[in-house]
Amino acid sequence: MFQQSGTLGLGIGNNSIPGIVCLDDDGIYALDDRGVTLLDLTHPGATGTGRAPKVADLRCVNTSVEDEGEKPVPSTLLPAADTPQGPVVLAASNKTIEGAGTTPDAYQGVLRAVAWGTGAPAWQVTWPYKGEAGGYERSGVVGVAESATAVVVLGGAEQVPTTFGIDLASHKVVWQKYGFEAQVIDGSVVVGRSTDDGYWDDDGLESMDSTLLGLDAATGRQRWSALAGSTALHSRLLAPDRIWTTTSDPDGSTTETVLSTDEGRDVGLPGIGGENRTTLSCLYDGRSVLVCSASTLKGYELSAIDTRTGKRLWVLGGPDDTSGRKVPGLAAAWHGAVYCSLGADDETREGIVLDARTGEGLETTPGAVPRLVNAYGGLVAEGAQPGFYPAAR
Repeated sequence: MFQQSGTLGLGIGNNSIPGIVCLDDDGIYALDDRGVTLLDLTHPGATGTGRAPKVADLRCVNTSVEDEGEKPVPSTLLPAADTPQGPVVLAASNKTIEGAGTTPDAYQGVLRAVAWGTGAPAWQVTWPYKGEAGGYERSGVVGVAESATAVVVLGGAEQVPTTFGIDLASHKVVWQKYGFEAQVIDGSVVVGRSTDDGYWDDDGLESMDSTLLGLDAATGRQRWSALAGSTALHSRLLAPDRIWTTTSDPDGSTTETVLSTDEGRDVGLPGIGGENRTTLSCLYDGRSVLVCSASTLKGYELSAIDTRTGKRLWVLGGPDDTSGRKVPGLAAAWHGAVYCSLGADDETREGIVLDARTGEGLETTPGAVPRLVNAYGGLVAEGAQPGFYPAAR
């Protein structure tokens, strides 16, 4: 399935992997402190920065964070956007405008855009906001909605955050919401948590009651609310119109809920959450299957869910499996295939590929255990030989 020769290293002069790597349908984008390097898979061996990514198709992995897995896009890993002025990469920050005499300090938000191909500054938007500059660990660009609105969160350490919507055509702030931290963008909806108490606990968020809100990304108007009075509320995108939320219970346990992004209703997917089960990671194959790994009282579990019907397709391990098959670790999912590993470490780990809809084995010697896959091959981020392994033709 993957060639063992012709592996493409993504480092400069070696076979290392930069911290953040993204794939679209036919290119690899490696991000490090030198900028963005493109490996154009339609022209093997060609590198550069000239071609912009297919932003809607980007999938990213942070190789410096263990078990980070594939990230949905939009993502803070690569906040790129197609704009009337051409494709750009976005970055947001806050800064202090020092006062003089009796004039107090003022605070300003900044959204910067740099041209994808050259890295040259393209444009900049600044605006005043209430709060303190610096320190808030989640400040930055959450992503770009389908309305071409960049969603930015700004705030200071232990200060209530504010989320802003910036129109990328007019370069204007078109809405803002104080006390709201955007976490996920899915199409035209921004999902995040809003403080119920008028203050923000940035240290673990265990004592802060909050509510999950869905806002219209273009206008900032509220579309729905859910999970009022929750603590330690976090959400991430699972698949189109599906978000996975976790909240902390008084006894220290965690409750997991799957909601519709469009409506905020509980859609309750099997294999995610429930008693004595903790979801570890979930990957969408880009078609119709969500594959999730979980820890249960009966050990590690791997299962697949049809995102259209909500039905569980198959399960390996855990309390519901009687097959006796080995349970592989989840690495990647793409277009009907699940890429997994068997073995506890790099020396003994072997790859295996399962059918996403049946769980049956498709390939027992794929030649690599990729973290991201497209039609041209798979990206291997760990082990002794990281790189992009071309697909066998």
